[in-house]
Amino acid sequence: MKLPQSLAPWAQYLNLFPPELSLALGAMARRIAVLVGPLRARAMAGEIEPDGFDGLAQRGVYERLLATEWALAEEAPDEFNRRAVMNEHLFFRIARRNPAGSRVSLALFDAGPNQAGSPRLAHLAALVVLARRAEAAGAHFGWGVIQLPGMTVMSEVDGASVLRLLESRSPSEVKADDLNAWRNRVADWHGLDDLWLVGGKSLVALPAGLKPSRMEVSDVLEPDVRCLSVTVRSASGVRKEVRLDLPEDKVCARLLRDPFGVATAEPKTVKAKFTPASNLVFDSSGTKLFALSADGGLIAYPVPNSPRAGTGKPKLYQSGYGGRIVAAGRYAGSIVLLKTHGEGAFVEHLRRKGYLRDGARFDILSGIRQAFPEPNAELRSCFRVTGSNELLVAAPNKTLFKMKLPGPFLPPGETPAPVTAEPVAANVLAITQTYSRVIYLGQEVTGGSYHVVSIGSAIERTTMPGAGSDPPGAFFGYGGGYAHWTFGLLVVQESEDRWIILTAQGEVTVQVRLSAGERVVGVGVNRDGAYGAGLVILEGDDRTLRLQGRDWHRTLVTAPAKIEHVTASHAAPFIAYSTVDGAVYVYSIKDSAMVCQFLPRDRA
Repeated sequence: MKLPQSLAPWAQYLNLFPPELSLALGAMARRIAVLVGPLRARAMAGEIEPDGFDGLAQRGVYERLLATEWALAEEAPDEFNRRAVMNEHLFFRIARRNPAGSRVSLALFDAGPNQAGSPRLAHLAALVVLARRAEAAGAHFGWGVIQLPGMTVMSEVDGASVLRLLESRSPSEVKADDLNAWRNRVADWHGLDDLWLVGGKSLVALPAGLKPSRMEVSDVLEPDVRCLSVTVRSASGVRKEVRLDLPEDKVCARLLRDPFGVATAEPKTVKAKFTPASNLVFDSSGTKLFALSADGGLIAYPVPNSPRAGTGKPKLYQSGYGGRIVAAGRYAGSIVLLKTHGEGAFVEHLRRKGYLRDGARFDILSGIRQAFPEPNAELRSCFRVTGSNELLVAAPNKTLFKMKLPGPFLPPGETPAPVTAEPVAANVLAITQTYSRVIYLGQEVTGGSYHVVSIGSAIERTTMPGAGSDPPGAFFGYGGGYAHWTFGLLVVQESEDRWIILTAQGEVTVQVRLSAGERVVGVGVNRDGAYGAGLVILEGDDRTLRLQGRDWHRTLVTAPAKIEHVTASHAAPFIAYSTVDGAVYVYSIKDSAMVCQFLPRDRA
């Protein structure tokens, strides 16, 4: 990318970042460069290296004789000879200087807790500014972390060193011992006369022994203000201050978490019991992924919020009441299950501190059991209406049931009353939860046409997108700011090759003719909302997922084996899929990377 002329001095470093990040970081670097100022090169008069002419002399070699003297030799040779004898000729005098010492500029960054978060953005901008400043003055540049006096001083500013700076976090504030250790380490560095400490205001009170310049960075704690305060105190005592406006949130997050889009989660090896035996289901928060195990238990895979967050261990839950799990979800901070048993059904809260010792069970007195026929290995989702004891579940026969639970906390010895499952909608094609609302597309039991219904403290309805009357299919997905606030991001199939997407900006039509074996498995938004929303399609090879928009497409990921089950999250820009060899993957559309990977032990 060609940067604006105002950012050209730092282009070498800013071009390390993607275009949208380099512009944001460059705006901060330009403001900081004004505070820091240039590093002036040293040039001292001396007696070694020639450095042009600095006047006239009466002694010298005749190659440096003035041209006017040579003219005299032509016109008045006797006078020329007389001046030569009397040492009256004039020569150019050579200026000389000693070579400038090899200067060194060193920047030390505070990685303590008071510099976590947005202050690290100023650290990145300061790294760019100080590196370019030293380069312009012909000085050597290096940087380190104050809390790590034994680290190797980094002399390059590249992708690896940027990530090293971002990953250098310390639980402790800067101590005098840290600075003294650095002072002792650089005491014999020749040419070190430009030392910078970059960190919090506590640096002002700490002696460094090297008369450093200081750059103090702090958040501005004012309502409705998103900026940093940066104060530069030079070694000579000059103080300058500026406020830096922060980029938008998603740019800040990318700069701090994965500025180069290269992070991906390391595979985690798991035991065979964590191999899924059903489809995959995200919970309402997007932080758990559920599947049934081969022995009828519930597997809960932890889903981190980014590829750099680290992956936890999956858990296998077994019920003490028996029965077959047909749906799972979250309720009152715990995992809740809908189970069938013989001719009946019940809801169970999995064991959790503060709940009944063996979990809480609520028997259901209604015909919900017939809506989950045997045999059926499909796992469905349960959704709680926030602020109530209502639990919603869409059965395989597309009937939406509502159950009102008495709550998981019961006095000792009290037997919970049976629960009634009431059908509230039919032909439900898709259901999800967005923020505090449960949203579905279907027909209410009273009959009529299809509607998108949003259930919260109040019930809101809107007509189904498109002009169809009996849609073949529909999906909800994660849309972020692109999704409709009340009804989420929804795609409805209007015909064989025509899909209508409901967004915050209105309806978007995607015309796509699927190739043999291809199928639509969800809906999502391209990275950072670029180009808008599209269909998530599993291609005919059963391994490749792509995002298909109205006039664009993007290949997302190709699995190492055939994909058996796939689902898109409504709470995060994630797609989860399992392969025929038992591996489970969660892929981030936003980060273009794996968030977590669970591989069977025999694949490690």
